[in-house]
Amino acid sequence: MSQEILPILTRIYKIFGEYIKKNKIKFVSMNDKISIPVKDNLIIMEIDSNVVVCDSCFYGVTIIRVDNWINHSECVKVADINNYYIDYIAIKFKENNKDLPIELIVYTFIHELAHVFTLPEKHRIKNVSRNYKKKLNKLQPFQKNSKKKFTNPP
Repeated sequence: MSQEILPILTRIYKIFGEYIKKNKIKFVSMNDKISIPVKDNLIIMEIDSNVVVCDSCFYGVTIIRVDNWINHSECVKVADINNYYIDYIAIKFKENNKDLPIELIVYTFIHELAHVFTLPEKHRIKNVSRNYKKKLNKLQPFQKNSKKKFTNPP
């Protein structure tokens, strides 16, 4: 199945990237408009037993490494635009040995692309109300500050 779907996902990424470059699209991060570099050689792969993903990953994951964080405020840090790296996007194509619907795969991939085109941010969780934490956790589960490592793609 991956031989059929990977070219489709690659083409979707190229369409987004070409549009962003052609139209000089800037994204908003902490009220600042910034240009996110479009990576020409983004690695897109299938989640399988060789790809270690976090517990909160259901159908896709984007692995991003940030080498330098910039304090934006007392509670918020943003990635230094020149010091973060997108290692890869991994998408699940099968579940319980059955192919997932292409609609679910494409939807998940577009969600993961949102991470590619958004500058990473860290918010100090202690400054967020308990009610708001519950709402946020439904959208994006909180990651513990662990040393968990992800495998590099083949």
